[in-house]
Amino acid sequence: MYTFEDTIKRKRKSDIPLPTSAMNYDGIWLEDAIEGYRTLNVTGREMISPEIQSENVNVGSIISSQRLPSRTLKITYQIKNDDPEMFLVNFRRLMEYLYREQAVPVYFNDEQDVLYYGRFSGSDEVPGDRYTVTASFDIYCADPRKYSLKFYRPKKVIRGRFSFKTRPSKIVVKIEKDASLTVTNGMQNVKVVNGKLSPDDEVVINFVDGTVMVNGINRTNWLDLSSDFENFELKNNQVLSCDNGVMTLYYREVSL
Repeated sequence: MYTFEDTIKRKRKSDIPLPTSAMNYDGIWLEDAIEGYRTLNVTGREMISPEIQSENVNVGSIISSQRLPSRTLKITYQIKNDDPEMFLVNFRRLMEYLYREQAVPVYFNDEQDVLYYGRFSGSDEVPGDRYTVTASFDIYCADPRKYSLKFYRPKKVIRGRFSFKTRPSKIVVKIEKDASLTVTNGMQNVKVVNGKLSPDDEVVINFVDGTVMVNGINRTNWLDLSSDFENFELKNNQVLSCDNGVMTLYYREVSL
């Protein structure tokens, strides 16, 4: 009932074997990018505990809310270089690769079917009196969920495992007529109405970065304010449809 496509390029420039837990950060294996760098260990990928708010009553308690906290991945690594100048250059390069102002895709050599979204958030103090250093840094995942590395593209009826809230990654529509656009899952709607859509326009509704692109131009302001954009959710056996054009849905399976 669906097809999938792998959107992550995995080819490497180097033939040197990667450590078991090597991290691919925004499309880059740090072992390939930084001389003398090697991943030693990763923690934070295991089970995550929900935060439950409750109020005690005569017998037990009443649960008022439940939420999933953020996730922090701790990467323990080693850098070594006998050249003092290059040793410091390696750390500058490490910061250049790690520093981001938004979450980026992250996956690991021993878990290549799972994608995280996170950004560098801090590191251990690094001793300055040696040329082989073992330390760690943190990747902060505001969204603690794990996503399949592959995009799924349902043909018509959505068939999948939705144990956790799953949103589309993006919806692409090839417009057929001069009119607005409404995408629906039968219960929730996303409407693009402010602005003129014409035949052969391509509309990309991106739920990851919260944008609406028309022919590659940001038209997020064309999104109807009454749309269910923020809480548009996929469920098993849904049928998605649109009223103007040919639609393709992309989503990733979600796990914890």
